[in-house]
Amino acid sequence: MSAVCFIVDATVTGALLPRHLRSIRESGLAEHVVPIIVTCNQVDERLSSIEQRYHVHCLITPSQTLGARINRAAYVSQAEWVMIALDKQPLAAQLWYLLYPQLHTLALDALLIRLAEFCQRTLHLTSLLIFIHP
Repeated sequence: MSAVCFIVDATVTGALLPRHLRSIRESGLAEHVVPIIVTCNQVDERLSSIEQRYHVHCLITPSQTLGARINRAAYVSQAEWVMIALDKQPLAAQLWYLLYPQLHTLALDALLIRLAEFCQRTLHLTSLLIFIHP
């Protein structure tokens, strides 16, 4: 069982999928040992080359909705923490770097990342809470 797994949906990210994967890998924390699962609702020609280049596992489930695909990927991963990219724009690598250490604290149960500005504010708030938390 892995501690963390990244899940990225190819349908949501579209043409920006490689940028998402590059951002995760460039964070310095998501080395090739940290699993990334790419979900998709249809066969995509680029997925086989993406699997090799970014060391990801592709999970193609044509009949499932986005929520069902993400649930399936989370189940397959068996990870303690699942980071899901649900925005078309990729998160900056340095933000992944700031988020990752927060997963090993008791002060954080869940964190929804939607926009970069919101993410920066939330990470700042979370870091303050960790110092205050007994």
